Amino acid sequence: MNIYLFLSFPVVAVCIYKLTIVPDSSLYFTTNLLILLFSYIGMMVEPNKNFTLSKIVFIFMFFFFGFVPLNDELNGNLYWGGGEIDVFYKIVTNFLILIGIIAFFVGSKVKLNFFNRIISSLPNIRNINILFFILLFSIIFFLILFVYDFDLLKLLFRGTDGYLFDESYTKLSQVDHLLFDNFIRPMPILLLIIFLFFHQNNKQACSYCERLILDILLTVFFTAAIFLVSPTSIPRFQAATLYIPLIIIFTNLWDRPYSMQLTLLGGLLFVMPFLDKFREFNYESFEWSINLKFLNHGHFDAYQNFARAIELDFFSGGSQLLGSLLFFIPRSFWEGKPIGSGHALADLAGYKFSNISMPFIAEGYINFGFIGVPLFMFLLGLILGNLDRIAWGMKKKHTYNLFIYFYYLLFGMIFFMMRGDLMSSFAYTVGLTCSFWFLVFLLKYTGKGYIIRV
Repeated sequence: MNIYLFLSFPVVAVCIYKLTIVPDSSLYFTTNLLILLFSYIGMMVEPNKNFTLSKIVFIFMFFFFGFVPLNDELNGNLYWGGGEIDVFYKIVTNFLILIGIIAFFVGSKVKLNFFNRIISSLPNIRNINILFFILLFSIIFFLILFVYDFDLLKLLFRGTDGYLFDESYTKLSQVDHLLFDNFIRPMPILLLIIFLFFHQNNKQACSYCERLILDILLTVFFTAAIFLVSPTSIPRFQAATLYIPLIIIFTNLWDRPYSMQLTLLGGLLFVMPFLDKFREFNYESFEWSINLKFLNHGHFDAYQNFARAIELDFFSGGSQLLGSLLFFIPRSFWEGKPIGSGHALADLAGYKFSNISMPFIAEGYINFGFIGVPLFMFLLGLILGNLDRIAWGMKKKHTYNLFIYFYYLLFGMIFFMMRGDLMSSFAYTVGLTCSFWFLVFLLKYTGKGYIIRV
């Protein structure tokens, strides 16, 4: 790591504290500064690995658990109608975050060959049936248009998504809508990513005519995929998940040390506020400017929700985790199925709004108390550390396969899971994972009688 970057941060952080005279408690000051410092180190180490899933976790910690609480103190932010949180609970929260950071780091260094066996068993595709690929893409294309009633405004802008639940519009039930959003709607981008795998890694093995066909098809698929899954028409976490792989594949933006950290932090400050404008899109009153007052809104409630859970002694004894793991069981079959942890906290705290976040680290506390924090973070570090190790081992040896492209999809998923809550983020992660590998299996077993070998 660049020694100047390492040394400059503590000096800048202390100056910020001194200038703002925030917070009043010296212990809160110290623990908040340590969170900023530890997470800063975590996201800046190993610059030879320009982007890793582990660094995503540290970036989240730095921004949501370091910078945001300081901003909240400075501006007196309290979210969702909750009362002031006693500084004691904030200090406890900070200590738990520090313990979680250490547990995550330790877990990320544990090597398990079990992960190698799982990833080596994943399917890879050697042949592609171009006609079937075109047919599959066309079916998905018209299915998405049909669901959106061939209305381009509803398709391109998220602000009109509510029509899917309108009484006059009955094509999808709420359950079907969730299945459609998490499994089918992302498919055009996923197919594009799979096609890019062939185009980038196997193009030289094709004849001139085959390369020309691949180039034309890539242009068509890219245009259609962006049209069907526009970043302005889907939730922000989904836009990050689906478009980060395209940024990595199409550009060299993340090929330089520290570029991932800078672009993601910049995205949180500028891209996310811009995309948020499309939640209630109105072309007549739309404003293109970005206002940093966005930082004082409930989008950044993760830290306060964690502290509030500790203050209210929100403990489920593992039922919240069980509900997350069994998210696919309908409530009609499971009467006492838990609701999401964010919603549950909102009910417990009497908030005026229930669709709130619950960070992954807080899920550990809610399910298993104080021991749950290091346990959850250690397991997360174990998983992400091994995925990083395998992915960068493949990149170093230039032995690319489809796992690398799936690995790129995980960046947005992990950030969403870190913010939570676990039930919604886990359901989305499982849905997108199943969608990707379903397409891979389908294309693998229809590749016989291929048109183009790649």
